[in-house]
Amino acid sequence: MLRVQSNPCAWKLSRRTLSDELQTKSDKARALQLIKITRGPSSLKGQESEPSDQRDFVACQLTRNSAKSAEYVTAVVNSLANSLSPHLTVFIVVELLAESLDKCSTGRCRGVLRHICSKQPKPKSRVADIKGRRKPLFVLQTTTNFPTATSAMLSTDVAAKLIVVMLLAVTNVQCGPSRPNIVFILSDDQGYHDIGYHGSEFPTPHLDSLASAGVKLENYYVQPICSPSRSQLMSGRYQIHTGLQHRIIRPSQPYGLPLQFPTVADILKEQGYATHAVGKWHLGFYKKEFTPLWRGFDTFFGMLIGSANHFTYKKCDTYRTSNRDKKSSKKSGNFCGYSLRDMDRPYLDGKGTYSTHLYTQKAVQIVEEAARSDQPMFLYLAYQAPHGPLQVPKSYSKDFTDFPNKKRKTYAGMMTALDEGVSNVTDALKRSGLWNNTVLIFSSDNGGTPSNGGNNWPLRGVKATLWEGGMKSIGFVSSPLIGSRRKGKVSTELMHVSDWFPTISAMAGIRLNSSLGLDGVNQWPMIRDGKPSARTEILHNIDILTPLQGSRVYKDKFDTRIKAAIRVGDYKLITGDPGTGKLHPKIMEAKGYKKPPYWQPFNKKAKNLWLFNVVDDPSETNDLSARMPDKVREMLDRLAFYNATALTPWYPDSDPNCDPDLHGGSWEPWIDGKPSPRTEILHSIDSLNPLQGSRVFKDKFDTRVTAAIRVGDYTLITDDLGPGEWYPKSFSSQGNGNLRRSGTSETSNKNVWLFNLSDE
Repeated sequence: MLRVQSNPCAWKLSRRTLSDELQTKSDKARALQLIKITRGPSSLKGQESEPSDQRDFVACQLTRNSAKSAEYVTAVVNSLANSLSPHLTVFIVVELLAESLDKCSTGRCRGVLRHICSKQPKPKSRVADIKGRRKPLFVLQTTTNFPTATSAMLSTDVAAKLIVVMLLAVTNVQCGPSRPNIVFILSDDQGYHDIGYHGSEFPTPHLDSLASAGVKLENYYVQPICSPSRSQLMSGRYQIHTGLQHRIIRPSQPYGLPLQFPTVADILKEQGYATHAVGKWHLGFYKKEFTPLWRGFDTFFGMLIGSANHFTYKKCDTYRTSNRDKKSSKKSGNFCGYSLRDMDRPYLDGKGTYSTHLYTQKAVQIVEEAARSDQPMFLYLAYQAPHGPLQVPKSYSKDFTDFPNKKRKTYAGMMTALDEGVSNVTDALKRSGLWNNTVLIFSSDNGGTPSNGGNNWPLRGVKATLWEGGMKSIGFVSSPLIGSRRKGKVSTELMHVSDWFPTISAMAGIRLNSSLGLDGVNQWPMIRDGKPSARTEILHNIDILTPLQGSRVYKDKFDTRIKAAIRVGDYKLITGDPGTGKLHPKIMEAKGYKKPPYWQPFNKKAKNLWLFNVVDDPSETNDLSARMPDKVREMLDRLAFYNATALTPWYPDSDPNCDPDLHGGSWEPWIDGKPSPRTEILHSIDSLNPLQGSRVFKDKFDTRVTAAIRVGDYTLITDDLGPGEWYPKSFSSQGNGNLRRSGTSETSNKNVWLFNLSDE
């Protein structure tokens, strides 16, 4: 009898008895030959081996189809059964167990062993029939936390499965459960200064510890506001390529991340990952197809909107229009509702529990369940903290009573609770045995807001601005898979939030098709191996809906009145209205904010062009635009290039049908049915029709040519419309088509028309 004392996968083996019982060296050689055969089959019925590494075929097959893998190994055992003694069968298993002593991931083995033991029939006797020969196999006795695994007779089928399990540990191939678990933690409105290793006056010991054990990303950028950052994280595309380049998605607005763009969760799920979203979504929910469960996630727990009360989960929104002129933008009506959800239904049991605690508890539960599965896990944990409203249990802010700024005091407590939450999730990963095969990513979604307690020192600007303080983010990657060589490294290589889509895919061993057309690039070699960044520029944004500012500087270049920003190499160019450019002083950290005598605003209404070397001047105090006109022109050309590829911004008016009172008091999807997969129609271009009038735009399509196109709600018509009569709804169709004309358009000289068909 073989006795194995084990904490699953931490095997302690004694082979002396077996060695004594092996009859001849030839028996041992035969057993080793079987091990070799089992490791390297060239094919399996119904499956193709990996041509690059056939040695690992069986291990891969277990992850894809454990039943077929077991059948194959069982067939090998049975084919040699006449020349194998029971002791040789034991020897094979023990050799593999010993080989994998330090190589087996606890969580991975535990999940597979649970599967094997649960499938094992209760033996009727201590003998097994192999091809008509009744021979005793062996008894495996364990001390594990699996009751079904204790003191059981292993059949040939189970022994075969055990062989494959151990092969999986030995070969350590990147397939199935050997793919890393990926945990992405996103904080909300966390300022650049608001983490211990950036000098914050409140401690974040757990975040600091994780960052010190991994790679800190110190040249990493997100977007200035919530929805655009999340859209680029999920889609790998610049916001100009998704139509989300203007502001956040309000609860009452009927739009979201367009459905034609797959999310990183879609890709991972397709490749066998269990995908989970916890916390804040904020990528649209007016139709259910825009919500997490339809965007690649197996489970969702959190809120679909952008913010809510941290204890009651109630959120109110006002009716808004998309009018470009801020002064004439209407606000009327007030919609209020409950926001917390579990899967696709309201979750009422969460009332009264602080959001950070609730999301942490759910994340820990998901981790513990993942440890019992053979599926790799993708966990997207998006906290609402430290985003407003400023709320936290009093026990978390009591240590900051010396902060005279009350908002900063509460903000510090919120960050303390978040730091604790990240620690609890990490502890669960370690306790469950998943940590050694997990990559943890931490990021903020945008800069902090000093008026809400945040601090971006020494960066200029705040959330919602194109200054560094609005977009330069805290970020790090922590994982045992990175290796000791990269532990504690600080990366100053350029990285953008859109890079996470291809980078996470690379972590999972997924090769993306170039036809996806992503703007993000794979930065895993940079993070794991210290390679140079795969990008040299970042388009921060081009927002044509923000009101124009100042006068156009270059008539033959990108219009500098438009709100935009781009980074090329060490240089950053800003145009239009970048938002407030205050350089908030460090004095506000612990002493409360008050304007120091040396402070003065940088942003002047008439100015609309800035150039900075943000490597030498991270605080953006030295404008180089007047001294480096060639660099300005070069970067304006890059903005023009990107602008030519931009989609029309999607920013619809509020829809009163969103009112939670119409949907049981909760924020719910309020429109049924999937949207059309097309967003535009080319009606016609007729270059043979006689030209009409004068050309309107010399650098655009010739408006004298007869053409028509519909894009979204808008239709553009050029040149000759033909008869332009309008007829009333009550026209008479009696009397052989006697239609009454109600009006005629003047078309003799005009050759361009634009109509909003949703209004007209």
